[in-house]
Amino acid sequence: MSDERLALDRARTLRARGAGSLKIAADLSARGLSDSLVATAVESSLAGESEEAWARRALASAGQPSGGKAWRLLSGRGFPEDVLCDVLGEPTLSEG
Repeated sequence: MSDERLALDRARTLRARGAGSLKIAADLSARGLSDSLVATAVESSLAGESEEAWARRALASAGQPSGGKAWRLLSGRGFPEDVLCDVLGEPTLSEG
């Protein structure tokens, strides 16, 4: 399998499992793939949708957690902080 095919297939698989761009990029980089190939695969994995749409889908598949639980879920799945803010709003200390 070519590096390009591996990157695209792995990125799509991880995205379908609820992973965000940071997690996908880290996984592909750890496999020794070039930065440009990683960036292309991450972009392709979005399938024309926004990162925010994928984050909302991940929340829905996890039962719609809210507050701190939602932040931890999306952060742990590798969604960037700006996406978390767009989807969940700014965090507050009282959220649990």
